[in-house]
Amino acid sequence: MIRARPRGAVVGHSVSFLMQVVAARALGSVAANHVLPPAVTGMLVHGYHLDAAGWDHVMWGDESQQQLGRLPHFVKLAAREDPAVVVFSSGASERDGKKEGEVIYDYLVRHWPRLSHFKEAFRDCDLDALAARLLPRCVVDTQPVNTRQELAAAGAAFARAGVTRVVLVSSPTHVPRCARDASALWLGGGGSGGGCGGSAAAATSGGGAASDGRGSGAVVSAAAGSSRSATVDAAGGAGSGGGSRRAGTAAATIDSAVMGVTDVTASGLAWAPSVLLCSPCDTCWPGSSPSDVAIVEPPHRGDRDVTLDSVPLHGLVNRMFSLPARDRPGFQRDLNELLERYGS
Repeated sequence: MIRARPRGAVVGHSVSFLMQVVAARALGSVAANHVLPPAVTGMLVHGYHLDAAGWDHVMWGDESQQQLGRLPHFVKLAAREDPAVVVFSSGASERDGKKEGEVIYDYLVRHWPRLSHFKEAFRDCDLDALAARLLPRCVVDTQPVNTRQELAAAGAAFARAGVTRVVLVSSPTHVPRCARDASALWLGGGGSGGGCGGSAAAATSGGGAASDGRGSGAVVSAAAGSSRSATVDAAGGAGSGGGSRRAGTAAATIDSAVMGVTDVTASGLAWAPSVLLCSPCDTCWPGSSPSDVAIVEPPHRGDRDVTLDSVPLHGLVNRMFSLPARDRPGFQRDLNELLERYGS
């Protein structure tokens, strides 16, 4: 079942329309009163496994150090961006009968008064007015269980709301994978033979492969807090329209299993944002930093050693993360010994 809050009408525009207007302006043929439609912004707050270490630090931050976790960082951005729809996503874990996305949203509502403790970020912000404007636009999706599914389900909600500009919010150690997966889904990099040659595969060292197995590049995030793997079949759009408004601060909910959206490109949903932005908060997973994220691109430099192209490193990384879970401990021990033998 899909339940979502009604909103005022929003005006979207296609990338092709934008390009046509820009080109026409360059030729001086656009009428003086012809203006571009306003951008409609959608925001996705990525989930974080409820059993992961340092959950409060990652999601809320450190008030004494004025470090913004994902939720305060999202609120700070939303105050400026004025999004038409906000998706809190993930059903990969649960606590007290509530799924991850619900827990995250409820946590934000309960802690909302404490946003004022981040004095630098919210000094000039009317938090009560912001809550009244922002919270009714929030929806919760409890079906996705990995980053790609979060993006795909949110994409359906964004398409329904006429969103043209997307802002992804997560941690510095997760944002690179968010950008990779979003590009593969929405910006022409996904699918066999499509876009720029196929999607990149990703994996997290916390144990759960997030790869679709088709990739041409790898993003490996260190110190992952969860192991997420599952598939929900995907099809047409839904999410932000229809249904009735709930009272108070309860968020609307999206059932993306009913929506049937986990792979926008595979489903043929004709939507992509004109602008895709990824915004990291201040807090990383415990014991990690952005420099711990290893990004292995497909070979492309003109001055590379082309003799290595027959066994490209990114392909090896993708194969490594396709191993069954039972084989990984032994493989990682063997790999460590091999690297030590080569002096690494």
